[in-house]
Amino acid sequence: MLIFALNLRSQVPEVQQLKLPGQLTTDFYKQINTYNWIGTFSAQSQDTSNLNWLVRDRFQSNLLIPAEGKKKWKDEHTLDGLIYWKRKRFNAGLYFYSWYQSDKQVSLNNQFGNHRLGLFFENTFLQNIKLTPYLGYQNAKNRSHVDWGWDTGGRLHLDRYHFNAYTADLKASANLDFYPERQNREYDVNAYFTSRFSKFSMDSLFVRWNDLSKEYYVADSIEQVTISQRELQNKLYYDLSPTNRLLVQTRLQSREISYFNGRSIFLFENYFRYLHLGRRLNFLLTFRTSDETQDNAGTVTDSRTRQSAFNADLNYYINPKHRLMFNFAYVKSQYDTPDSVVNNDDRDEQRFVFNIRYSWQISPVLTLDLLTYAYLFHQIYIYKERSASNSWNRIYKLNPRLLYQYGAVSNRLSTEVLANYTVYDFDQLFSEPRSFVFRKYIISDSLMIRYYTFQYLGAYARLELEDKGTFFSQEFAQQVLQSYQTEFFTLFLRNTHFLLFKLEVGFTYYRRRQWRHVPIKTLNRTLINKGPYVELSYTLMPRINFLASLSYQQVDDSRLPNTRYLSGKLRLNYYF
Repeated sequence: MLIFALNLRSQVPEVQQLKLPGQLTTDFYKQINTYNWIGTFSAQSQDTSNLNWLVRDRFQSNLLIPAEGKKKWKDEHTLDGLIYWKRKRFNAGLYFYSWYQSDKQVSLNNQFGNHRLGLFFENTFLQNIKLTPYLGYQNAKNRSHVDWGWDTGGRLHLDRYHFNAYTADLKASANLDFYPERQNREYDVNAYFTSRFSKFSMDSLFVRWNDLSKEYYVADSIEQVTISQRELQNKLYYDLSPTNRLLVQTRLQSREISYFNGRSIFLFENYFRYLHLGRRLNFLLTFRTSDETQDNAGTVTDSRTRQSAFNADLNYYINPKHRLMFNFAYVKSQYDTPDSVVNNDDRDEQRFVFNIRYSWQISPVLTLDLLTYAYLFHQIYIYKERSASNSWNRIYKLNPRLLYQYGAVSNRLSTEVLANYTVYDFDQLFSEPRSFVFRKYIISDSLMIRYYTFQYLGAYARLELEDKGTFFSQEFAQQVLQSYQTEFFTLFLRNTHFLLFKLEVGFTYYRRRQWRHVPIKTLNRTLINKGPYVELSYTLMPRINFLASLSYQQVDDSRLPNTRYLSGKLRLNYYF
């Protein structure tokens, strides 16, 4: 639910930490029957006067025009900012916040909003203690319900307080909403302690206490949700040598959620990380264990999940022309439920993931990349009622790539083979096999030729062959049910200095054919999408980026009426 993700954050950030980039971004793109607008704006006054301000604005809008022709809008807009007087030890001013959402694609009466305006005062005393109370008035809208009420709270920050061998950082806040019919409260305390025992070791302790209570409308009634969270986290850092580092971390977390049925969640986690930074060999080893229990009041969905995970990352520079990268991950999960009569979801899971990349610079103009990938997943249900779903999922991929670049010519050739098998452990006990396989082969080639100083000719081609069907594991045989063939081609001309713009004009062609193989191989569908496009962009100045593109699409579908439409995109980024 969305309510679990919406904490009541303070409306007033710490003034000294405000570093907003001056930025204006707009983005528009059109597809077949949708129009999308996205925009952001942020600005901040120079920190050279007593009167300062900052503002942030974000909006997104979507227009859907379905077949019947009636326009349906979905809009969301957020605006917030500060106007404040800055002094040496205190700051005071106004804060404002406005959020509005309207989704008429779902319902005509689907509007939400929250608007706040208030005063804040930020005072610093004893050099490292900062207190910030605030008080404002707000309006909240939830469909047909409109509330007016108070927005108040405060924040306390103890910054880098030293005692004995420890340094403490404390942040506490209270955020309150008072309406005539409902109230929202959140209290949050975060404490962070660090200590360096020696130049080779450091210890840190993080403690959090959070209580949240929200009341909201459901139809014409008011529902309440409360969430209490406690967390304790300890980290030990060891610099074993200039090239070897070790981290040991322990975390305890508990959450109490009251929403319809109460829920209690407790997590205990250990984490180990070892890092080696060598001249030619770098590797990272991690190991994590966790134990999470969920106690749901009045239901049979209580559970306990135990997980162990090991990960290894290796980067080996064999010599200037050869490089090897390797990644391995293993995850074992155990999911248990106390009620084995009603709930039979108890299961064990194992995952193995392998990634290997070998790079070889054959010559100054030719480079070979060889990528391999394997994923193995085994799911084992403990009780016989679910054991028919026990299965192995295996995915294998091999992807060699060849890059050639000499002078004005560059060429990249890539080919990929992928096989995805799902095999059920007890498939032989059923009259109809359930195991299946998906296979795919891809070959692509891209070519770029600079035939004049700012003039380029480019082409890209891609072929995909796919099939899927029933898999007979004992015979390692397949009965193909469906197969596909996809061709994609684009040809373009590019001018990187066209009246200070980059201009690209091209033509794209896409065709996808689908066959059914039961009872005999029959062409089932053909889809063709083709058309020209033009793209204009400006990137010569780092503070301004502009992009405009327009394409004309001709879609011929053997199952549907042919269509013709325009699609486009506009984008502007301005940094000031």
